[in-house]
Amino acid sequence: MSVHEILGDKEKVKIISQAAFDSIDVHKTGYLERKDVEALLINIAKELNVKKPHKDEVDDVVGFLDHDKDGKIRPDEFQVLVEEVLESMAQSIAHDPNSIK
Repeated sequence: MSVHEILGDKEKVKIISQAAFDSIDVHKTGYLERKDVEALLINIAKELNVKKPHKDEVDDVVGFLDHDKDGKIRPDEFQVLVEEVLESMAQSIAHDPNSIK
């Protein structure tokens, strides 16, 4: 299944998003806090071999995701990030089909 097909199926996006959310929500609270998002971004930076995010960058991501500004990222808010990542992957593939194997 291609990234474009996944993006076209909201239920699949929701399943992927929930699985990713559950893997980050290690305390099973049903929401992510700033520290959880920061840990996620640091892990991604390590995997990509780039500098870890600055506090302001983490705050920007949290602010972007936390739609109701309650300091908690719920699964539906987190799904926005997953959709952004999938969109970015789809664009990357469209520009260079060999970029993702």
